Amino acid sequence: HRDSDWVYDLTVEGSHTFVASGFMVHNTVMAVAAMCKLGLRTIIMADQKDFLDGFYETIEQMTNLPALEEKTGRKLFGFPKKLEDFENFQVVLVTYQSLIKNTPVCKKRLKALRKNYGALFVDEVHRTCAPEFTKVLGKMTTRVRIGLSAAVGLLVLGGPALAVPADLLGVTGLLAIAGEIAVGL
Repeated sequence: HRDSDWVYDLTVEGSHTFVASGFMVHNTVMAVAAMCKLGLRTIIMADQKDFLDGFYETIEQMTNLPALEEKTGRKLFGFPKKLEDFENFQVVLVTYQSLIKNTPVCKKRLKALRKNYGALFVDEVHRTCAPEFTKVLGKMTTRVRIGLSAAVGLLVLGGPALAVPADLLGVTGLLAIAGEIAVGL
């Protein structure tokens, strides 16, 4: 490559946002872009609500879902509170902890997720080694599974990396890695 062909990226401390070729990128931005491109009803799962709050804000800012909600008078994305939300939302934001109990409510939630959603994004996929998190992921039957992480040093692909081998978790599809989308179908 000539010197002019190189792209220099940097990490914004604190936010773990990346600047790549003049564009601000982050796992949430990349995942929402991939979600829109896939066009599938989507589950976004994490082990902490704080991580999901970032997705909620990104969806509000970067998609037409808020405008569609206003137009239709229906809630289309967010944190499901009722079983109907699992059936009606286009995008659900859930912690795995909300799905682990062996109760009728959790079983109905899981059934609704399996029936109604085609894509699963797991934020901070390197945290999914917890036994209960792994059990919940094993119950997901989405056509596409996507793992996201900005953990450094686990599998370096020219920058911050995918944290664990995707096939170890049964994660297939698109993987957001350091502001890039790597197709792994």
